Amino acid sequence: MSRFGRAFLQYRNTFMTMAFLAALLAIPQALLAWGREGHEIIVILAEHYMRPATAARMRELLAPESPEEASVWADEYRHDHRETGPWHYIDIPLADSTIDLARECPNGDCVIAKTEQFLKVLKEPNANKDTKAQALRFVIHFVGDLHQPLHVADNGDEGGNTRHVVFDGHPENLHWEWDTGLLQHISRNPAALAAELENRITPRDQAEWQNGSIEDWVMEGHRLAQAVAYGDLSNESPAPITRAYEQQAGPVIELQLHKAGVRLAYLLDANLMLGSAGQNPESKAQTAATRGNPDARVWVNTNSGAYHCPGTRWFGKTHEGQYMTQKEAQNKGYHPSANKPCM
Repeated sequence: MSRFGRAFLQYRNTFMTMAFLAALLAIPQALLAWGREGHEIIVILAEHYMRPATAARMRELLAPESPEEASVWADEYRHDHRETGPWHYIDIPLADSTIDLARECPNGDCVIAKTEQFLKVLKEPNANKDTKAQALRFVIHFVGDLHQPLHVADNGDEGGNTRHVVFDGHPENLHWEWDTGLLQHISRNPAALAAELENRITPRDQAEWQNGSIEDWVMEGHRLAQAVAYGDLSNESPAPITRAYEQQAGPVIELQLHKAGVRLAYLLDANLMLGSAGQNPESKAQTAATRGNPDARVWVNTNSGAYHCPGTRWFGKTHEGQYMTQKEAQNKGYHPSANKPCM
């Protein structure tokens, strides 16, 4: 090949590489959530923890898709529906300690508002099957997204998308590492990692993780972004993802995946069956003893569908809710927090 030909090829390759990098850097924060592996792990865990009737209803609505396939549908849908991009995250400034929904969720276009919106669709008795199926796909995905620390925090870098890092000698961005890179170092097999995580949880963990609201869960992730995702990162550019950083980030990623699975099961137990004719999230075979004191005054978290007993941590303290008797709460389809009725 002539010198001119070699020069042309070198120029073409350089141009294509630069164009690719420019396109990569132009990707908005919402383009990727947890990678496919992360979302699959979450829905596998959720199906393990939810009631059998809820799991059956979930599979009925999603068929012929599997829950694992449905868990990444929202990312695929966004490619042709760019307006849904902001639904996957909320840019809470890293230095903040509270959420300002008026500023960070304009017009309800953020992961908090959309998760709550689609949960309401799930318990709407007049919504048709296709509408519920689409809402279910969004909920499955968004509950995963809101547990990814860099989907709920921003340090002026689009949630880490423009924060350059190097991991195993490869240039990447911080957001991608938390979505995919670090998780793939833990395990590339979603079913195997889900099974491993299941063996670690205790009933006490499960009960504790079900407490709080979606906003509380988001701020949990935000604090992890402050302390670990950004807090343990050097100021270099690109910043190296060191072994020490990986050892700090890995357990956080596993914990967030596990919490997302438990909480997704909790939300679907509370909301999915409410919209099914003749169905109730509590077993029809429950006896009076297992239903607790019907006259007990409880606090219903109308956002999550769970109610709390007097003297417990969240009694009267969630962002949305109302008081009623335990019998009224049960008749309306609400269920006791941690499945423990008020005696």
